[in-house]
Order: sequence, then C-alpha cells, then structure tokens
Amino acid sequence: MRARHCPTTFISALLSLSAVWLLILSGAHSAFAIEAKKPQLSLADTIQQQSQIPREQFYGEVKLMHAPNPMDVQFSEDGSVLFSQAETIRLWRSDTGAYLGSIAGPARFSRFAQLNHSRWLVTVDDSEADDQQGWYYSMPQLIPCLRVWDVHTGKCLAVRRLRVPINVERLWINSIATSTDSTWVLFGSRFVKEKAEQEPKSFLDGSSDDYCFLAGFQGPNLTPTCDLEFDELSNYRYLNYNSHNGKLLIYGETELACFDPDSQKIIWSTSGYQQGVKHDEIKGIINLEQPFQMELTESGKKRTFTPFIVQFESNSLYKVPAQSVDFSRLTLLNWGLIDPSTGKLLHHDLVMRKTGPGNYKTPKAENLKFPGPKDANKLNAWVYDKQEHAIKAVDLVEAWRVASKPVRDRTFTIRKARGDALGERWNLERDDLRDEAYVQTWNSNSGRMCIITGYTPEIDLYDLSTGNTIAQPSGTVNALSRFTSGKLAASLDWNDVSVFDLKAEGSLQRTFNTKALQNSCVALSVDASQLLVGEISGNAGVWDLSRRSKVFALEGGTEKLLRIAGNTTRNSIAALDQDGTLWRWQTPKAPAKPGEMQLLRAHSQKKPKRPEGYYLNEFDYRIPRSLCDLSANTELYLAFRAYSAEEEDNYGELSLGSPGEDLIARIHEGTGQSFYFEYKHGAVVELRAGQPQKQITPPVYYQSQLMQIRCTADGRFAILVFDTGQILILNLIAGTLEAIIPTGLSEIMDVNYHPQQQTLLVACFRGTITAWNSDTFLRTGLLQLNDARLEHLASQPAADGFDLVLGTWDTGLIVKQGVFKKADQKPTRLPALPFPVKLPGE
Repeated sequence: MRARHCPTTFISALLSLSAVWLLILSGAHSAFAIEAKKPQLSLADTIQQQSQIPREQFYGEVKLMHAPNPMDVQFSEDGSVLFSQAETIRLWRSDTGAYLGSIAGPARFSRFAQLNHSRWLVTVDDSEADDQQGWYYSMPQLIPCLRVWDVHTGKCLAVRRLRVPINVERLWINSIATSTDSTWVLFGSRFVKEKAEQEPKSFLDGSSDDYCFLAGFQGPNLTPTCDLEFDELSNYRYLNYNSHNGKLLIYGETELACFDPDSQKIIWSTSGYQQGVKHDEIKGIINLEQPFQMELTESGKKRTFTPFIVQFESNSLYKVPAQSVDFSRLTLLNWGLIDPSTGKLLHHDLVMRKTGPGNYKTPKAENLKFPGPKDANKLNAWVYDKQEHAIKAVDLVEAWRVASKPVRDRTFTIRKARGDALGERWNLERDDLRDEAYVQTWNSNSGRMCIITGYTPEIDLYDLSTGNTIAQPSGTVNALSRFTSGKLAASLDWNDVSVFDLKAEGSLQRTFNTKALQNSCVALSVDASQLLVGEISGNAGVWDLSRRSKVFALEGGTEKLLRIAGNTTRNSIAALDQDGTLWRWQTPKAPAKPGEMQLLRAHSQKKPKRPEGYYLNEFDYRIPRSLCDLSANTELYLAFRAYSAEEEDNYGELSLGSPGEDLIARIHEGTGQSFYFEYKHGAVVELRAGQPQKQITPPVYYQSQLMQIRCTADGRFAILVFDTGQILILNLIAGTLEAIIPTGLSEIMDVNYHPQQQTLLVACFRGTITAWNSDTFLRTGLLQLNDARLEHLASQPAADGFDLVLGTWDTGLIVKQGVFKKADQKPTRLPALPFPVKLPGE
C-alpha cells in the first residue's frame, strides 16, 4: 500500500516545492519592480546625501546670499539646484533656498555654464584688476583659464588655457555656452597695428580693431575641437545653445549667426530684420525645456524643425514718431521665431501688459507641433514685470498673457538695513563693473523663478505658482561682540540677537536669544551678566541674562549707534554713534523688580572738539563703524575726528601736511540719507573719563588712508590700520609706539591684538586670517576659509593657540578653535616691504 501511494506523495511534494519557488520568484519580481519604480534622487538630494562638496561649518540660517554680488544664476537640468556665481559658485536647494556648498578656484570667476546634465560646471577665470583686464603686454600671467568642476565633490577635473593669438594687445571673454559634452567660448581681442610676419595670411594684419573668435572644446578634459576667426568686423557678444535643434546661436544687439557643431561652420548670418523689428535690438534667447517643432512646406516638401525664440527690445536711440503709438512701454514681451537653417524671421509677436478687447494682438504662430501628450499644446514662458512687480506667464502659441502673480517680497526693514550697510563699505570699492548684472531665469521642473540685480548679494527666488518668496535671504552677521568669560553676543540679519558660550568641543552653544529689529551693535557687560543692543534709531536696550528679560530701555540721540559697552561694577553704559558723539547712561544700583523694565535717558553726551589752529567752520559728518571703538569697561573712547576737507594738487593727488601732524580718512559729510564718502583731514581722538582730550596722529606715509580703529578690551592699546596694509599698535598708557607691522594686506575688515601673547590677528574680507608677532613683525600663521566674506573677528587665547569666532557677510558665524598653535607657527618674512615707493614731492 505504501508503494502505491509513494508517487502521489512525491508529486504533492514536488508541486508544493514548485509553488514555493513560484512565490519566491514572484516576490523577487515584485521586489525588482518596486526597486525599478523608486524615484531617482534629484541632484540636490544627491549632493546633500554625499556631503562631499566643500563648505564651512556655520551657525545661523544661511539662505540665498552670495557676496560681494551675484553676476549670474542658473537652474540645474532637473531644477532642484540653483547655481549662483559671484567670485565663486554656490549651490542652493531650489525648494527651500538652503545652502549646499561652494566651488572656489584660485581666481575669481567671470562666467560659468553646465556640462553633462549639470554633473559638471565649466568656469572662466577673471582678473583681479579689471581696469587692467586683458592688457597682456603688462600682465602676461593673466591669460584666462577654463576649468571643469565636479558638482558632487567640488573638485577641479581639468584646466585649459585659451589660445591667445600672437599679436594680441587685449583679450576679453564675451560669453560661454555648453551642450551635454561640448563647450564653446566667444572672446574678443584687439591687435596691434604692426604687421604680423608670423601670420602673413591673417586678415588682421595692419589693424587695431576688435575681432571675435569662437573656440570649441570637447568633454571634461576640454579637448580643443574648433578655433574660428570671424572674417569680418562684428558685434557678437553672446552664445546660446539650443538642445532641441542642436545649433549654436551667436548674437549681438543687431547681428545673428548660427554655428553648426557637426560641420564646425557658420551656416548663416544676418545683420538685422526689417519685418516689424527694424527698430528693435536683440535682448536675449528664450530656451524652453518643453520640446516643440514647427512644420513648413517649401517647394512641395515638408520640413520639421525647432526654431529659435528670440526676445527683442526697443532701441533706446529710436524716437517714436509723434503720431505713432509707443508700444515699448505697453509691451510685456517682444519676441519672434527664427528658422535655424536659414535665419529667416518666421513669426513676430508683441504680448501686452494689459489684456482685453482693443489691445494689440497679431495672428498666432501657425504649424507648431508638440511631441508627447495631446494636452501639451501650450508654449509657456515666464517674465518678471518690473513695472508691476509681478511674475507673469505668457502663452507663446496664443501670444497672450495667461497668468499674473504679484510678488510678495521680503521684509523691507531688513532689506533697507542691508542696503545701507552696503553703502558704508567704501573700503571695498572695486571699479570693475561686476555689480551691473541683471539676470532673470525660470525653471518649469521646479516651478521657480530667480532674479538678481547685481547691486546686492541677495538672490530673489520665487514660486511661479504663487509669486511668494521661497526664503528670506539670510546669513549676515551684522554685529559681533568681544569675548567675555568665554561668551560672546552676535546679531544676524539685523533682527536675531543671541548669546553664545564657546565649548571645548569646538562648538557654540546658544544660551539666550531675542528679537531686536534694526539693531546696529551688540556687547556683553564686563561680567557677562548683561546683553546690550544698540539700534539704528539711536536708542538701545539691556537684557539681564540671568532673568532672561529686558530690564532697561535707553533713550539717546537720533543717529545710529556704532559701538556700545557696559560696566555693571560702575553702573555705567556708554555708546558711540555715527556722529562721533559719546552717550552715557547711569543705571540704578538697586536691581529692577522681576518683569519690570525701566526707561533711562542719557545723562551726558560729548563730541570731541577740533584742536586750535583749524579756523574753518564746523561741518556735520558721519563716520563708519570701522573708524571708532569703545573699551569693554566704557573708559576709553577712540574715533576719527574730521577737521577739514581734503584737497588735491594739480596732478589729482591728495595734498596732505607733514607726517605726524594729521591723518586722512573717508567719511560721509552731512546728515542726509545717501552715502557718499569723501576724504577729510583729521586725527584719532582719545577720550578718557576725567582726563583731557588727546590727539593721535602717528607718522605714516603721507598718502595713507586710515581704514580701521580698534582698541583692546582693557583700553591699554590702540590699533590703527591703513590702506597700505601697514598696522600700528600704540601703547596708550605709556604713550609709545608698540609696533609697526607692514602686512601688505588689503581689504582688512577687523583686527584683534593680544599683548600677552604678542600676537596681532588680522581678518580680511575674502576669508583670510593671519597672525603676526608684534615683537619681530613677522607673520606666524595663515588661515584661509572656504568661500567666506568676513566682517567681524572675535578671538581669545586658548590653551594652545587661539579660539576664533568669525562673523561673515553671507555664511553666518564660523568657529575655529585652537588655531595658530605654537608648534604650527612659521615666522615668515615678506620678500619686500609692501609699502609705497613714491616719495613726497615726486
């Protein structure tokens, strides 16, 4: 019986085993299907997860700020990352505006473009002295370089120098454009008049005009592919690659040319159009992510292609006849379709700001085809309307405005405070036209529009569907106090004030936070028990940190407070405003009741007098924060006191008196709201309680400009910084000159001096901190931050070296602990004194 049932049992077992395998295979197939259906990570998520791109660790919220000023912005191919270019490249999340990291090169960047679906970036170097840019006979080392960068890691993959013609006198980069794996650079050059024997066949012989060149490169190694000289004078200034038709458009204000990357030739060129746009200029090219085509029948044959969308604007020199309608002010978008094969203008339209019956409207473009879903029959472009401060959608098929979203902008008070602070930064003036950029771009994938104006480090990022600001630009440390018992106070973005405790682990722990709108300076009392906050209005507030509440409201003048200090032992508070006036308040000896806030009025105010010998009438002026300081104990006042206006000699040079008699600094004359700093004679004035006024005019080079005035916390030493990089350390108690250190540095933003360690710390705007020995005058250390623009420096001696807290313009607070250790110090003597060699009278 068992023998008869064995086959049945075997078959049942076999069937069960097969079912199990089928279930396993089915589960595996489902798992593979689920794996295949997983959404691919965006570029922003990939960068954030890998966390390999360089960035400084900072405290505070950093969003959409790029100092000194952004020049270009672009969205990645998937729209998840916003790239901004100032002197470096920064990466931001387009959904939140959060900072991802930076790409910084050995030279500042002038332009950039994207390669390999935004996986790589191509940058173009810029010279540091724009007034000499491209003059290679005086600066041959400034031949611009192309660099390729990995977006995930921030590493440089390749460097390629541009090929410079032999007879070139000057060369400048006009534009850069990329496809998936190719790069093109359009640059102009100027040649000397002498005939080039090395180039006997060149049409450039005997000419000194400007000419255009197009250079092409392939792949991440930038292998040269083409080197094209235009055979006639041209005004080409820009490049634009269209991924839908694979052609490169070269254009200027009135000229267009099309370059075919396959044949490496110019297939057509034109010097303007007559049909409806003869008085217009080319403003730019509109590139759309959405694929579309146009179908034409010529000689009985159908031809399908993707045209260029060209944006026009009215020529500013053209005057509309009196009886004609000036459509330039009524027009939102002036555009046309260009045939990529012939350059012919196929269609031209004006989209008006106001839609409705009776408004100008031309027939819509015919024969447009839209591959893909049937409902993809709209061709939308987005435009920011300056006049109405709104984001507007335009349907290019119907030539009609279809949507308008009023822009909801950021807080006006913070924006104004940041703008005023930019106006006061006269020591960073650069006459290099890098602040004239105006760019607006949008991305349909992310639903975002980005706008930069060039005059501010702020980046405006908006939601296309609502017009709302994605994030408030933030990350500016507008005020930073000294270290007091291991603690310090900082204000971010003129409204968020915090007290931090520096821990041994190298981190800042926030122990107190409050909102103080439009604040201008912060400090901790000598015993670190009180927080003092000065305001732009001239008033101030005092918080008791143990009670965590505001105990005093201080009323003073009407000018912005630049420095503030408090001494609880003497119940004294002092503040210095931009008028140069010293204000003092006396606080009650008895502590206030819990929850009670007292109003205190200033009991004294004092402004230094001009010395005898200056008989000119007194004039109003305002000093910047860099030209004044207060000691932590409120005893010492240091500030520049202006005496008279500066004059120039017949050669346009500053005419000063003998060294040791007066100083020169740039201050704002008058009390108006506009900032315009002028040279003034004067001296550094020292005021101490119960002592007569003293003047400080140390002997310096007769054309040196005073840039910074600082003092130590105890008021014993003063530090004067000049534009030549020379720094003087003065012992105010002994009345002696402690040290003269020729650093050779420029754009010095802050200095700290530690007399017991004989160390001077110097912070420069572009993220460089150096240490100097005040006894030997040698540099003992160098620290370079990654893409940070410094404003403030707070330091304290550590067990070995120094602890630094750095306040930046656009990356919050940065902490560096235990830097400049004794074992790491390498005394370095500069190769030559970085000091002017021109003598008086020459």
